[in-house]
Amino acid sequence: MVSLLRNKRNGDEVKMTEPSNKSIFQQMLDHNLAIRTHYEKLSSLAATLVLSYEKGANFADRIGKDLVEGITYGGQEVESNIEQEIAEFIPKHFKRDEPIEAQ
Repeated sequence: MVSLLRNKRNGDEVKMTEPSNKSIFQQMLDHNLAIRTHYEKLSSLAATLVLSYEKGANFADRIGKDLVEGITYGGQEVESNIEQEIAEFIPKHFKRDEPIEAQ
């Protein structure tokens, strides 16, 4: 026999079945198996997520190396070029009320 009840939170219908004829120990084993299955799925998804982050990090590393190679191929020094770009970028985007005194 199946009866329908309304969920108090969202009003959805929830199917309620009669209690199982299984022993409490068997029900515990069934729940334990369900937990293990969910943890295995969780572990698999977590591994996929970590792999995605590793791929992203490798991609960013490869882009950085390509940028350095491009700057070097253009005949410029990487460090001096980056310092120059920072020196040009900061005054355009950040303004100070008071000038900074050189020490």
